[in-house]
Amino acid sequence: MRGRGGIQPAPRRGAVRAWALVATLFAALVILGAAVRQGRLEAIDHFAYLHLQPLRTGDWSLLTTPAGPLAAPLLLIAGAVAMRRPATVRVAWMIVFAASIPIELAGKRLVVRPHVDADRLPWHAHDGYPSGHTMRGVVLAGVLAAAFPPARLPLIVWAAANAALVETTGMHPLSEVAGGLLGGAALVACVWAARRSRVADEEPGTAEPAGDRQPARRGVAAPAVGGSPLRVCRRRRRPRRTPFRPPPW
Repeated sequence: MRGRGGIQPAPRRGAVRAWALVATLFAALVILGAAVRQGRLEAIDHFAYLHLQPLRTGDWSLLTTPAGPLAAPLLLIAGAVAMRRPATVRVAWMIVFAASIPIELAGKRLVVRPHVDADRLPWHAHDGYPSGHTMRGVVLAGVLAAAFPPARLPLIVWAAANAALVETTGMHPLSEVAGGLLGGAALVACVWAARRSRVADEEPGTAEPAGDRQPARRGVAAPAVGGSPLRVCRRRRRPRRTPFRPPPW
């Protein structure tokens, strides 16, 4: 509750913290991309390439098809249609999913590895930051979780498994998968922060401090802000009348 001391209410503080989380996640995405561009994570990617990609051979990458560029939009539309929420929430999820496309394209255009040895990293490691499959998987899990709340935990597990498959199948190095997780988490946090801001804006006006309230007298209501006391009209009970009965004598 906001008093005369200028303290922000709890919903407003929650909205500020939510947007601070969004800014932190996007900043981490940019910082990680700069580190990848400068080649600071090449040793980590090489270690993951040797020891954390046992599924490079085979068609295991097909398991990430739901997060692909063709299947993910269809699943997004299905989740938005099934979502029992206001239209503004549906539009917000669509905008967030659409925003993942320029983020992916800009990252793959700007974050170019300084030198990639074919023996150390796969050929498709060039210009792959952030991982689009990983980022779309996180956003898609958020959309479907909003549409089907009981399936929230399985969807979180699926998003994590999808990111693990992108790494273990050799589709992207570890740093690019981490970038996809950061980008997807930042986009999902945008929807959450927007909802918190809307709740804060819909909060009722400032309540009168307890120190300024006057105790109400019996029969008189508490004085309103800037007004006069209103007298409460009480309904008096009328005495019950008994019919006259003559004496027995």
